This record gives sequence, C-alpha cells and structure tokens, in this order.
Amino acid sequence: MGELMRSVLVVDDDQRLVATFARQLGPQGINVVAAYDASSALNLARKCQPQGAVLDLCLGPESGLMVLDQLVSELPAIRAVVLTGYPSVVTTAAAIRRGAVDVVSKPCSVSEVMQRLDKGWSPEPTDFETPSLDRAMWEHVQRVLADCDGNKSETARRLGRPRSWLRRCLSKPPPRR
Repeated sequence: MGELMRSVLVVDDDQRLVATFARQLGPQGINVVAAYDASSALNLARKCQPQGAVLDLCLGPESGLMVLDQLVSELPAIRAVVLTGYPSVVTTAAAIRRGAVDVVSKPCSVSEVMQRLDKGWSPEPTDFETPSLDRAMWEHVQRVLADCDGNKSETARRLGRPRSWLRRCLSKPPPRR
C-alpha cells in the first residue's frame, strides 16, 4: 500500500481525522498535507502537487465536490477519494463523474481509504438490488437537498413537509437497504 503514493492531501474540517491520517501514514513514508477548508486545500494542492487526495464531502458551508472539480482540472493525474457521513447513490455518482476513484462512508479506517486510493475503483458487476421504501425516500431527500444546494428550508418546501420533519429525517443514519 502506498508504493506510488508519496504525498496525500487530506481535506476535512474534523482535525482529529486529519491527524489520524498523518499519524498512520507518516511512518509509511507518505507525506500528509492537511487542509481544513476548500481555499487552503486548493492553495496547498497547487504548492505541493500531491498524487492523492482524501476529501470530505461537507466542508462546513463548502462542498468537497467543488474542491474535487478544481483538483482534477489543475492536477489531472491526481487520484481522489471522497468521504461522506451520508452516502447515497446520487452523491457517489456525482463524485465519480467528477473524477473521484471512489466514495467511502464514514466512519472508515485509514487503510481502507488508502487501499481504494491506491487501487482505484474497479466495480464488479452485480445484480441490482431494489432499495427499500425507506432507503428510496432517504435518497430522494438527499437528491432534493443537493438540488437546493443544502438549503433545508427550500428542501422542506419542495418536499411539501415541515422543516422539523426534514430535521428528524436528516438526523437519522441512512437505511442500509
């Protein structure tokens, strides 16, 4: 693991997660470049030219997908993995279309992320499994929230639901199936 990866940009507003990457990858000879927001991530990427990037999907008010777009346009050879606490088909598809090699659900281990970063994403053909009604509804809510650029009031209005319902819905973990 990490034979070709000499420098990895880790972008997350959770400083403990970034410190964990640095602590575990440093002894393997991998330089971890840490950033906690989009603008410093892009500045560091331009300066350090990392081979890999680990990006949180939600960077406070900013989107990790925006950082991904910039990284891929400025460093076409970079390999990126997106981390998210709320995985969905929509999020995964958007990240892959924008150049990520994979999307990993939090919580995750550093070795899991690095394995995906090193090997890339090579999906094996599988049978499509019909999602449960709860999962389909959760993904629909996530899609509408993304369409509204994270605006919860507008999302609740478009869904025809009270904002309190949306708050409860978003506070729950995603249904497994």
